[in-house]
Amino acid sequence: MRTFCVSRIIGAAFVFLNVGLAGSANASDLSVKFGHAIEKETALGKSADRIIERLSKISGVKGEAMHRVVEWPGVSTRGEIAIIQALKKNELQMAFLSDGPCSNIAPKCSLFTMPFIVNNPEQAYKLSDSDAVLKDIGSDFEKQGLHLLAVFENGWRQFYSSKELIKSPDQIKGQKLRVMQSPAYMAFATALGGSATPTAWPDVYKQTKAGIVHSFEVPVPPFFTAKLYEVNKNVTLTNHMYSVFYAVVNEQTWKALDDKKKEELKKIVWDERLKQRKENEHDNQSRIADLKKMK
Repeated sequence: MRTFCVSRIIGAAFVFLNVGLAGSANASDLSVKFGHAIEKETALGKSADRIIERLSKISGVKGEAMHRVVEWPGVSTRGEIAIIQALKKNELQMAFLSDGPCSNIAPKCSLFTMPFIVNNPEQAYKLSDSDAVLKDIGSDFEKQGLHLLAVFENGWRQFYSSKELIKSPDQIKGQKLRVMQSPAYMAFATALGGSATPTAWPDVYKQTKAGIVHSFEVPVPPFFTAKLYEVNKNVTLTNHMYSVFYAVVNEQTWKALDDKKKEELKKIVWDERLKQRKENEHDNQSRIADLKKMK
């Protein structure tokens, strides 16, 4: 059992990056807002910053990326569902979307929600970079008015319980297990004998503290960035699932770009996924080491 104690509570917020993308086919200035629900200091949050920065430079736009925290009605309960809705309404043009909520609109995204489908990074990267996989999953996104650019890493998911240290799957039985708002994750929790409790990421801290959920499963880095160690003392390293984020752009924006800009955008995102993976793996190993130091 790990015992930790800190005093500050920080809630996750939606981050929007805004930049004017010059040189589009249909407009001299195309506003691109990039949304994600991940803490800014994570590898993925930093990656979003760099994507916007590179877009600005390549497109010859003067100015800098802006960060805005936006409070939407119901955002605490809707989570990434709100981002998906904003993409469809063109309130956002680009986003990182996690595999769980994505499977609600693009069922083929459930590929990465299957436990133990991959066992190491090499297998994971081969699968997520496969042209066939990207084309297949991308076809589901296209039906929703979204264009898939690349698959980014969220990481290996682990189990956490506020009740006891989980040493056997049998211990999950009867626990209220927080899952993402996705049928695939809910089915996984039910198969383990837990009570699936769909919870948006910004609400995990307060619902764990209140005892509404007893356990959850996420990669180690967000366990730290969301300060979940304040409300959960037991960590079991299982690597039971490799989770991902999808980098998408809505079709309205995609169609507004000429062929050259489309290639530039794809290259920026494709290159960035490699850097993000390295940073995320470094963060993962560093945070696992931090876990072992805590008592």
